[in-house]
Amino acid sequence: MTYNKISVAFGALRRITAPPISYQYDQTQILVINGLDLPEYYRVDFCNEGDTSAYSIVGGADGVAIPDALLLTGKPIKAYIVLVDNGVSTRYEVTIPVRSRPPANDIEPTPAEQAQIDALLESLNDGVTRSETAAEDAEQSAENAA
Repeated sequence: MTYNKISVAFGALRRITAPPISYQYDQTQILVINGLDLPEYYRVDFCNEGDTSAYSIVGGADGVAIPDALLLTGKPIKAYIVLVDNGVSTRYEVTIPVRSRPPANDIEPTPAEQAQIDALLESLNDGVTRSETAAEDAEQSAENAA
């Protein structure tokens, strides 16, 4: 599976904005966090901007997976990382913009496009039928030659 990695680098700031995710409905997005002294495994809480509940996801050396469900809304995604050092906790926040787009299944082809699709499917089906017939003929010829 191919993942789209979104890298962020913390410096002196505890709130940063990531580069935007390609588009709404893109899946398999990974947030890669740089500039923090992260443990081997850490927790990141994700939510859409304005939500009151979050997804808690465990991250590792390769980053942390952004929940696909959050991409469906088209709203910016918030990621919260809390690190504890000597009993003191520090919260880091990442805002991930999401570019809105219509879902792929809502796009209807025009009548001209649909006619082209139908013609292509018919051609493909004819080609498959001819291939099957040719394979049967070749098989029969091989049996006759034997």
